Amino acid sequence: MELTYQTIKNDCIQSVAKGQTVVRTDVDLVDRGGVGKLLSVAVDATVSSVEAVAESARVYGRAVYKVLYLDDEGKISGLDYFGDFDFDVVDEAIAVGTTWASASILDSDCTVSGGVLHLEAVCEVSLTQVVSHEAEVVTAADCECLEETLATVSLGPVAESNFEVVEEVESHASIDRVLLFDAKALHTATRQGVDSTTVEGKIYAEVVYRTEGEIKSHAIAFDYAEQLDVEGDVDLAVSLKQAKLVLTGEDDNNVLRIEAVLSVKGNRLVKNEYSAVVDAYQPDCDVRVSGDTFVCRRFEGLISRTERVSQKVDESELDLSAGVVAATASRVNLANVIPSDGQITVEGLAVVNVLYRTQEGALASGEVELPFSVSFTAPVGADCTLTGEAIAVGVKQSAGVVECDLLFAIKCYRPHVVHYVTAITAEPITTREAVMSVYFASADATVWDIARAVHVSPSALLRQNPALADVPADGAIRRVVVFRHRDLD
Repeated sequence: MELTYQTIKNDCIQSVAKGQTVVRTDVDLVDRGGVGKLLSVAVDATVSSVEAVAESARVYGRAVYKVLYLDDEGKISGLDYFGDFDFDVVDEAIAVGTTWASASILDSDCTVSGGVLHLEAVCEVSLTQVVSHEAEVVTAADCECLEETLATVSLGPVAESNFEVVEEVESHASIDRVLLFDAKALHTATRQGVDSTTVEGKIYAEVVYRTEGEIKSHAIAFDYAEQLDVEGDVDLAVSLKQAKLVLTGEDDNNVLRIEAVLSVKGNRLVKNEYSAVVDAYQPDCDVRVSGDTFVCRRFEGLISRTERVSQKVDESELDLSAGVVAATASRVNLANVIPSDGQITVEGLAVVNVLYRTQEGALASGEVELPFSVSFTAPVGADCTLTGEAIAVGVKQSAGVVECDLLFAIKCYRPHVVHYVTAITAEPITTREAVMSVYFASADATVWDIARAVHVSPSALLRQNPALADVPADGAIRRVVVFRHRDLD
């Protein structure tokens, strides 16, 4: 039997490995007023680059610390600092190719000794790769064939682009000094246009400042939308590349100007279709079809949702009765993003730093942990793969309860199975069968299943039994009458 082959290719985005490292940084503040008391520490992590080889990847990134403390004279001060990291993630699933990573902080610690801050953070990175599958597929044969369309996807990287978002908010105060500025961004939607794509999301910033001897805080949340010159279906990621705070306006009403630069990168999804042979028939032959499958994850959309979480503060550990100065989100860790039919469950931990006054009027701080397990409806199935990000917005404290809104952005990848034929063989049948016979077929047997079983052309079988074109609704066994042509001697 003469066969025609074609090489088909399918790309799949696949999570391949995770790795952890501890980032340690020492900051000498002896010449900057020293450190009398540590108030709060917030840590973020970013990945700058990844170098992947077989079964290993080198990850480069940075942990950024934002610290509030009292100096030796009791004055409140703020400090931004960073610690670089690079380490190897080893896993047999890692291959050479397009690789990227996301980073999160699992835990952090800060101690003081001799005017030196000892900063430490546990950073976890998750590696993702584009995995390609190639196969030689039968596309034609010199016999009666059943053909189907094989749908595959190829991924083309989208050129990285940057855009700026600016927001201004009146403080209604004369700001003497900014003590803490922290900004986070989340990509919540991708809108496809005819010849462009728009990415949408939210930026959330927290500012703690000193004004006329008092400590105040300001939370700023605003949306962004940027139209990109990208056509077709895309799987994009938006990250906060840089953010800065600029004070403008009048002396008695400083304006908080947030200037954020966001970066967009990802892949364009190109859908390919191939006409391939999935079954075959040859008269007087036992036809055997050999095949294989591959399973790929295809990006199907971005789901965003806001859920509120809260936690009662244990007064024996954290007495907030004298007044809270500021409450800021330290970090949000997503431990699990679990799909089920029509529902997503997200589990993790949000950590909030609370700056407050003691009964004696001194500044103090503490951490409040908000464990969460929230579920919400979404168009997903139990077989989907989900990846997620989250930021905490709207942190509030009242009556000894700390609460915040968690804004989730979850990408859904649905598995698709591609079946294909790799070989077709035919062996002559030596026995002569009856001119007419009866065959009992199961309800789910196709015309081609029956034709191969009784060695009759599918087209001839349908002519003889036209009811086979309809699948019985009751699942009953079907009676098939088979007529074979035989030459008379």
